Amino acid sequence: MDYYDEYHIFEHVRDLGKILKQTLASFEKKHKSIGNTRSIGLFSAVELVANKRTRKPLNDKIPFVINLLKKRGFATIGRGSNIIVAPPLIITKDELLEALNILDEVLCEIDSKL
Repeated sequence: MDYYDEYHIFEHVRDLGKILKQTLASFEKKHKSIGNTRSIGLFSAVELVANKRTRKPLNDKIPFVINLLKKRGFATIGRGSNIIVAPPLIITKDELLEALNILDEVLCEIDSKL
């Protein structure tokens, strides 16, 4: 905990967590493949759906989405119909924005297939 205090990790996570949450909320409005987003700090989940109205999950496409993300340098895992977004606590703002741009690009690709 001393390290976290000394290097202001808690403040850093709070500040970047706000950016992450706001960006994912904007993605939720933009992408028809997103049913829901949830965040606390730098830990988030993006629920992928085949249809926003019915909220039918995209479980069968999660491995495909994970593969697309990883090919572009976005390390993640999937759980059910969720993509987990959990960058390292020391990620920089620029790195976070770059990762979110990758996620946005992949979601655009998924949207085009729905």
